[in-house]
Amino acid sequence: MNTIIYKRLKFFKVILRTRYAFSYYKKPLKSILKWAVADTENHNFLYPLTSLNMQYLLHFLSNTFGVSNATVQVYLDEILSDEILTKNLLKRMRLNRSPKDTFPYFGRRIGWYVIVRILKPKVIFESGVFEGLGAIALISALKQNTIEGFPGNYIGTDIALGSGGLLSNQDLEFGKIIINDTSVVINELNEEIDLFISDGDHSSEFEWNELNAVINKLSKKSCVLSDNSHTSGVLAEWSVRNGRKFYFFKEEPEGHWYPGAGIGISLEED
Repeated sequence: MNTIIYKRLKFFKVILRTRYAFSYYKKPLKSILKWAVADTENHNFLYPLTSLNMQYLLHFLSNTFGVSNATVQVYLDEILSDEILTKNLLKRMRLNRSPKDTFPYFGRRIGWYVIVRILKPKVIFESGVFEGLGAIALISALKQNTIEGFPGNYIGTDIALGSGGLLSNQDLEFGKIIINDTSVVINELNEEIDLFISDGDHSSEFEWNELNAVINKLSKKSCVLSDNSHTSGVLAEWSVRNGRKFYFFKEEPEGHWYPGAGIGISLEED
């Protein structure tokens, strides 16, 4: 074959292969442009989940916690259809000077809500409150549990002053924010923790330290969540070392370039 023809064919083959590969990134690339010109968050991204991802989340929670799909769907509908919660949260975001194009999507945190509704924990401990979006999902579930006769309390820690700015006074009736190092607060705690959420410093060293600090404070039927399991295997390895089961759900954002995080879950062996 003529060398020039061969090189041209090879060039067109590369172009075709490149176009094919880029077809998988067409939506994310468009989302980048849309996000770049909008007045939205620069980190801690907010987005809904795709409809397929929501379906997978339902089955994941049903199978992990041994409850029916119908029960999980009821709990999902509670938080997704709570217009008062969304309206009040949007108002507090504006008061906190959030970018005008942001919207209080809970993303994977709707899974946190469902977990609280399933487990009915008496004590929830979240490491890394930040603005408090996750805390609001957790406390909203505690409110519903209380109505049904299963009261519980929320404890959130962060080292940044002003953390939890999205929480209302009514939210804080169900818990408190402590500005201090997580390990220090855990060591001073006199209560057993039923649900622990690791959402602070996302370094592996920090995650190991707080998981090792909390191990002796966990109740017998405790559940541990990690907001870092999409990039770290710490909770999975910690679970193996402590005779626990590990599960993972990967979220898929709708209309956002961010590839998504996930929910790492550690449960006691049966």
